[in-house]
Amino acid sequence: MTETVTGPKQKTVHEELAQYLKASLRPNQADQLIVSKFLKHIWFFFEILIKSMAQYLISTDRIKVRIMCSL
Repeated sequence: MTETVTGPKQKTVHEELAQYLKASLRPNQADQLIVSKFLKHIWFFFEILIKSMAQYLISTDRIKVRIMCSL
């Protein structure tokens, strides 16, 4: 969930990924062919982003999860 960072605050996976996506999809820095191919697979990055955010919320007790057992 988190990486080891030498700074004062550890950044989570979803923070780093969101920052990377924002930087890589800037119109003045990206080639349109690369952007179009990247957007075909953007679902994968959103899945990682969502799972990382959920894991962070659970581990910091900001959200409670009920585990349902099937009989």
